[in-house]
Amino acid sequence: MTTQLDLSLLEELSEVMGDDMAMLVDSYFEDSVPKILSLVEMDLHTQQDAIYKLAHNLKGSSRNLGAIELSDYFAEVENFAKAGKLTSKDFDAVQINKLFENTRQALSDKFL
Repeated sequence: MTTQLDLSLLEELSEVMGDDMAMLVDSYFEDSVPKILSLVEMDLHTQQDAIYKLAHNLKGSSRNLGAIELSDYFAEVENFAKAGKLTSKDFDAVQINKLFENTRQALSDKFL
């Protein structure tokens, strides 16, 4: 599965960041890993508000780094959780981890 990255955004960001782009990518990973681990451990029946807030945060940081597919997934989780209608169909830890690992690999291949 190829992770959809916004290559034009990444090119622009890389031009601005220069040699610091690898540091930005590393920072994204370091910030996202504990959040994703926390997110997938949350109970979708009792923690929809917390899931909403964390998904919102992860959506934004992923979007800012051009990880469109991952950001779109978090946007869906965010929307369902905000409405209090998140189900296991919409909130799959395996899918979240797979999307994140694909994103990690794609960004690492490009910038690390």
